[in-house]
Amino acid sequence: MNTSFNSDEWSLPEAFQDLRAEVAAVLVAQLIEPFQVDTAARLQRVRSAIAAANLSVLRAEVHSMKGSASQVGADAMSSLCLEMESAIGQAPEWQLIESVSKLESHLAAALRAMRDYRR
Repeated sequence: MNTSFNSDEWSLPEAFQDLRAEVAAVLVAQLIEPFQVDTAARLQRVRSAIAAANLSVLRAEVHSMKGSASQVGADAMSSLCLEMESAIGQAPEWQLIESVSKLESHLAAALRAMRDYRR
């Protein structure tokens, strides 16, 4: 585990901070795959909802991603989801698509940071 870990994309969830470092690293390792799989599926549903102009599905998926990202410490991703939630129904389609691309970048960066932490 990397004891001098620092990332703008991810931070150890508060609930893990009081755990021994080895235990926290194991828990982070167990979070990576489910978070990646769930978020990738949600991002696909978000893209489909944007294309279909289905604002209720779009809101629900972005809201769920915001919560998931926040729970695992992907704070930049969670913040972008919050911004996106506020923009739904007001922003043009191209801007929402651009936000999804940014979310994908934040996801990749958060997953890298999580993997680096557990080393």
